[in-house]
Amino acid sequence: MAITATQYSKTFWLFNTAGLLAYALLLIQFFPVNGVLDHWLIAPWVDSTGRFFERDNWWLTHIAHHGVKNVIIGLIVILLIQFIGSFYRAGWRHYRLPSGYVLISALCTTTLVGLLKSQSGHACPWSLVQVQQHHLVWLDHLSKAGHCFPGGHASAGFALIALFFAYWQSQPHKARYYLLAALLLGFAMGWGQMMRGAHFLSHNLWTLWVAWAVNLGLCAIIQMYAWYAQQRQNPQLIGQAHLNH
Repeated sequence: MAITATQYSKTFWLFNTAGLLAYALLLIQFFPVNGVLDHWLIAPWVDSTGRFFERDNWWLTHIAHHGVKNVIIGLIVILLIQFIGSFYRAGWRHYRLPSGYVLISALCTTTLVGLLKSQSGHACPWSLVQVQQHHLVWLDHLSKAGHCFPGGHASAGFALIALFFAYWQSQPHKARYYLLAALLLGFAMGWGQMMRGAHFLSHNLWTLWVAWAVNLGLCAIIQMYAWYAQQRQNPQLIGQAHLNH
């Protein structure tokens, strides 16, 4: 069994809640969107004319962008098959909870990132860079550009941190490997978009924050459901004990 409707430990909540808050404060304080660190990290991919020379790179466009995204979609389809099959095959019942959790979490993460992007005033780097007197200049804002924050492509990779939360209670060793794989995939996907000029690194770092927050929210719902189920069960157990006497 993987994720279950049980109580998460105090350590789990302390680490994740404090970590999520600290991570947000660090990003706000030291890694502002379209800030100095963003400019410094993305500058190697801009030529002297202000053009991102890897923007149309075949590997970055067709493999790192479309190809990897299709692989993740394939993984989601496999999870969906496992989830549906768990209702019809007894041997697949152990897939039901973890597969269902990952599907819901991934859907919530990518949907929320998409909604935030649609309302964002932050533009993509390739729209903000200019060359003035042989120097790169980064615009703070463009009135006719935006819808580029947080990073949408990286959300497909970071959404898979749901595997960590799905298996943390029952198989923590496996869960750590899933977490490492999801982080590496999300950062790799985000870095490829940086090279193309589609996103700053801060865009992708905030995408990770959204994925983390979504999973904590789902864990809170699971915890509340466990508490509610326990409250309903206790009166029944007490009543049964009185009848036995």
